[in-house]
Amino acid sequence: MSNFLSALFKKLPLLLLILTIGVGLLPVIGWLGGGFWFLDLFNHFQYQYVWFLILCALVLALMKSFRGAAVAGLLLIVPLVRILPGYLAPPAAPAGNTVVTIASFNVLASNRKHAATIQWVKDTMPDAIFFTEVSEEWTEALKELEGVYPYFINEGPDMAFFSKFPIASQEVHRVSQIEFRLLEAHLTTPGGPLTLFAGHPLPPLAPRWAGALDDFVAALASEVAQEKGRVVVVGDFNATRWSHKTVALADLGLLEASKGQAPGATWKRGNPVFGIPIDRILFRGEGMGCKSFKIGPDIHSDHRPVVAELTW
Repeated sequence: MSNFLSALFKKLPLLLLILTIGVGLLPVIGWLGGGFWFLDLFNHFQYQYVWFLILCALVLALMKSFRGAAVAGLLLIVPLVRILPGYLAPPAAPAGNTVVTIASFNVLASNRKHAATIQWVKDTMPDAIFFTEVSEEWTEALKELEGVYPYFINEGPDMAFFSKFPIASQEVHRVSQIEFRLLEAHLTTPGGPLTLFAGHPLPPLAPRWAGALDDFVAALASEVAQEKGRVVVVGDFNATRWSHKTVALADLGLLEASKGQAPGATWKRGNPVFGIPIDRILFRGEGMGCKSFKIGPDIHSDHRPVVAELTW
């Protein structure tokens, strides 16, 4: 037995190096092959790759496997290159007098602790908030906010929207064969018109769902492209900013509200293995900037609310 353990201990650096290379190649595969739906799934876990590879590098160094530690360091480059731009502040926007707070929250349909969400909204009081995974039960519970917000869309299914600003017009687009609902709402703010798009496609865990997500993003991009004024896009995208699935949004000039303030996961935030930032707020428009971006508290959903203060 002692001989076996001794032999195993001698092989540990090699076994750890093999594991390091296997995991370290996943972000490379996702980056290069993300056009295929299954390989794109590897793009969502950049934070996990970074921490795992740092740990491997340290352990290999302690085992005096310095070449192995160097390999882990080299493999760190790709996920770091993907993550670091999120921490770089965008160019400063011109100072403006308008500040609009936008929030988005996937409440989780099975979450029955409605009061916690209602209280958080009343405490935070964003100017506009979009909810998704809104069941019939949630639609009823959210009626309490109808006395707080003068303008709202709270008829279900799956979504609700509340605003302090008048809703000049609204439309719900049916997208893909699965018929995702894409909300388009034209708001009248103190700083002028603002068009909000919001939705929640299914996670791309199968070819049909992945194709539907592509259709959703294509439809969203088409609608955004037609807007010449200020635009904000919110929701649970089931895709991180590293995914190939939402490249079209960045190509339209939409900026992540989290840029320069990237705080990490919004879904499964307390889970170091699966937590990823899929709840997003993006914006585009003359003079627009983001004053702050925050992830809200745990209020009994598998997601956390996200809140951005947009200025122009």
